[in-house]
Amino acid sequence: MTVAEQALEVMGMLVLSLGTLLLGCWRTKNETADEKKLPTSDFDFFDSQSAIIFPCFASLLLLLIYFFEITFWVVIVAYCCLAVAAAHFVAEPLQHDMGWFVSCTSLSLIALWIITGNWLAHNTLTVLVSVLCMCSIKAPNAKVFTILLIGLTCYDVFWVFLSPYFFGDSVMESVATRQQGYLSWPGTFLIPVTGGYSLLGAGDVVLPGIAIACLCRIDKELYEMGRMQRAHIYTISSLFGYLVGFLVCNMVLDITRTPQPALLYLTPGTLIPPLLLAYKRRELRGIWTGFAGELEEQSALLG
Repeated sequence: MTVAEQALEVMGMLVLSLGTLLLGCWRTKNETADEKKLPTSDFDFFDSQSAIIFPCFASLLLLLIYFFEITFWVVIVAYCCLAVAAAHFVAEPLQHDMGWFVSCTSLSLIALWIITGNWLAHNTLTVLVSVLCMCSIKAPNAKVFTILLIGLTCYDVFWVFLSPYFFGDSVMESVATRQQGYLSWPGTFLIPVTGGYSLLGAGDVVLPGIAIACLCRIDKELYEMGRMQRAHIYTISSLFGYLVGFLVCNMVLDITRTPQPALLYLTPGTLIPPLLLAYKRRELRGIWTGFAGELEEQSALLG
């Protein structure tokens, strides 16, 4: 692969990953009234215990998929159902009695993907499902998403680097590159390259995206409290760190020519800039535990 082709490959990955994250931030900013009222006890809010358990659950699921090929079709069916729900979720702020149009469009994309394996349809569905997961799995504060990302980084490192010593090959790579005919594994981004496609796992976008979506909510809370003149500074700092981590990961990949656990680079990039910024602004404690209680007190006083 020439230097120009490598540059186009990286650019394609960046457009898909950052585009998905920005779409997720937009959807988070435009949460509906019902979504804003969800209490922290609801199922879609992570707590510290859930963040610790989640990598263990993900490992069991990965092994199940690795050992039983029938799970490919189970995942396909579940993924298609999720994609329809994701299309409605992403389009909800824009819908004006056009639910039928969203349903028809999403079902057409699914049919195109299932019948032809079209990479554009594949990527569009991955973007929609990624945004749904990024926005629906809500971390209430920096403490929770930090625990979650560190745990999943350990998960990523083990299943990419260490699993060959136990299973003979990289379990993560084996699952991510699995195909049935022309259908690629769902939950991946496909970037056309000479002789095929390069893969980017949706988890490398969704998991940092959970932290970025939380920071987007924190930015919004701080702006509503009058404590921030420039909106989205924590979100932007995290997105910038993600970009740096992404480029470092690709540089290491190009040097070593071996698969890399992307979260090893994306997690520090996503976490360190906003936490350092919060420390400088004397808001680290609030970011770490959340500003929700303080916001409710201020609203009650104003009311």
